Amino acid sequence: MFGSAKPIGMRYQISDEIQDHFEMKPWMVRATPVTPNDRTDFGLLTDLSKNPDLIVTKPDKGQGVVLMNKLDYINKVNVILEDKSKFVELKLKPESLIIKNEDKLNSLLRKLKKEEIIDDKTYSSLFTSGSRPGILYGLPKIHKPNVPIRPILSALGTINYKVLIFFIPLLKKLTMNQYNISNIFIFVQNLLNIRNANEYVMASFDVTNLFTNVPLDETINIMNSLFENFNYVFGLNQDHFRKLHNIATKDISFFFNGKLYKQIEGVAMGSPLGPTLANIFMCHNEEIWLNNCPSDFKPVHYFRYVDDTLLLFRSLEHINKFLEYLNNKHPNTKFTCDVENNVSRNVSRNDNSFVTSVFRKPT
Repeated sequence: MFGSAKPIGMRYQISDEIQDHFEMKPWMVRATPVTPNDRTDFGLLTDLSKNPDLIVTKPDKGQGVVLMNKLDYINKVNVILEDKSKFVELKLKPESLIIKNEDKLNSLLRKLKKEEIIDDKTYSSLFTSGSRPGILYGLPKIHKPNVPIRPILSALGTINYKVLIFFIPLLKKLTMNQYNISNIFIFVQNLLNIRNANEYVMASFDVTNLFTNVPLDETINIMNSLFENFNYVFGLNQDHFRKLHNIATKDISFFFNGKLYKQIEGVAMGSPLGPTLANIFMCHNEEIWLNNCPSDFKPVHYFRYVDDTLLLFRSLEHINKFLEYLNNKHPNTKFTCDVENNVSRNVSRNDNSFVTSVFRKPT
């Protein structure tokens, strides 16, 4: 055995044996994935998961195991939830909230069915009963300084879940533009087709906390473009569409650390509709930003996958100007930037061409 965690006051100090085994930092563990044959690791992690002062989880990106002091973990998530512009603590009993929101959704569905706007199959698939609030948890971003937490909502079984799934194909048209990459294979192919790789400077732009900063009302207004040439979309008029979508995105309640919260702005990370809404917001705005960008520092190539982008510029000076330009375009978006060697371990140059294996941030 590799030792055990030792209590010191209200905090836990992990023993030297465990730190050596998992190559730990004092506040966390990062290890390779546990395999079925690695019973020692599995047993050790099982024992540690029973420790009430520790959180055993996975990192936000990449593979591995992370151990965090539970108090530190809770405090980091609470810092996010203290943003009153995005979250509010509810003093209601969860049962009362569930009944109220289920009645709100089901009443609208009955109306749509009675008016023959939706058929029996759609009505049955969206009708909700016996739902529950979501569960919020956090994944540590071990690749970033101070290890911030990414909040994730477990939405399965919530009041909104079925409606969230319903909207994904309806909104797909708005999630695509010339800059957005739908999967890693398209990205690789586009990158390999670029000639004279040595003429460019690579940069990666990241939108800070994109999901919680997506302005819902503004994004819903962007969706109205679906009705520019049509009175109905999938049988729904604009008023019905908005009401149903508001229920899907604005009545999101969840538990964290025994308290009930409601998200009043932004998109819940972990929501099935989250990437769709983030993409709609970004697709609409980035087209405007890039079309209006001065040509003297505009990127030559721009690829985005949700909140991560890879850009190619003619010079390093252009990167800084473009970063400043983007950070003055919308109050809800703040971009950070990495240049060249910090972009990715998996994108490089060889013989004046780009070479890539898998594009992901180092973890």
